[in-house]
Amino acid sequence: MSEQIEQQNDLHSPVLDALVADHEPVAAEAEGAAPAAELSNADSVAMGLELAVTFGKGYFPSLASTAPPEKCRQVGDALGAVLDKYGVQTAGWLATYGAELQALMVAGGFGVAVYAGIKADIAAREKEEAKPVPTVAPSPAGDPGLAETGGINHQLQAVAAHG
Repeated sequence: MSEQIEQQNDLHSPVLDALVADHEPVAAEAEGAAPAAELSNADSVAMGLELAVTFGKGYFPSLASTAPPEKCRQVGDALGAVLDKYGVQTAGWLATYGAELQALMVAGGFGVAVYAGIKADIAAREKEEAKPVPTVAPSPAGDPGLAETGGINHQLQAVAAHG
């Protein structure tokens, strides 16, 4: 379980980190360095997919292996080319709200991981409580020692015959 939560808390997104770093006020910009390049459609789509995977893997852990960052990048490149072809620009709002998206990604991933952990704890507790209480089944004659000697009736008959 802790490995699953650890995977869910792995919220590193190279695309989002680069976006935030490009839009953070830094000393180089104050000195007149060139402004950061606009985020491409491919980067925007890849980042959106990484965000969706980060949130989704709390509910669907297989997303960590079926939708790794490399696959998100491949899909982003393919869909970004289509968006470019039709003149759609997605980068404006992502560039404007990069820090907010990073915070949402980290806090949201944390929240999903905590929720999944609590849900697993509750399920384990309910499973433990649902286990049947073991009982000892009585022997056919009512006493384990008597079953070996033929039961109580057999013993009473033996006493009556000797008596």
